[in-house]
Amino acid sequence: MIGGIDATNEASIRFGRRRLIAAAMLLSIVTAVAIGFVGATGYRIAVGLVVLYGMIIWLDSSSLTAGAAGAADPARRGATLAVHSMLGYAGGFIGPLAIGWTLDLSGGMSAIGWGLAFSVVAILMALALVAFLAIRPRELEGDRPTVRSDRITT
Repeated sequence: MIGGIDATNEASIRFGRRRLIAAAMLLSIVTAVAIGFVGATGYRIAVGLVVLYGMIIWLDSSSLTAGAAGAADPARRGATLAVHSMLGYAGGFIGPLAIGWTLDLSGGMSAIGWGLAFSVVAILMALALVAFLAIRPRELEGDRPTVRSDRITT
């Protein structure tokens, strides 16, 4: 496996899948707004924020996939993963359209236009976070260590 994926799976195990996913979504919201409004202040700042954003986006990817597979009815696991993939690709399609439409509606490629465009992405992620918290997915076996009074077990 790729080192980053191993690290995110390990983080899911140590901190809990739900907690890691919610934290990644929250960090994604904050970073998107920062890219939009602060990124225009300098090239190095923009590059740093975009690299950070890329890492944050990857942070919950394997956790979401493992959660979808682990929570699925075994007889429908393939269909569940197909829908999971389809939704991910749909987001990859809709996101750039939302950015472009927002830039067009805000008058073009200005600092405020980019701020608004990335704010739309942040709003969509906030809605996704609310939905994630509302469905309250269960932890998978092995996600978090359980604490007993005499020792910690995994």
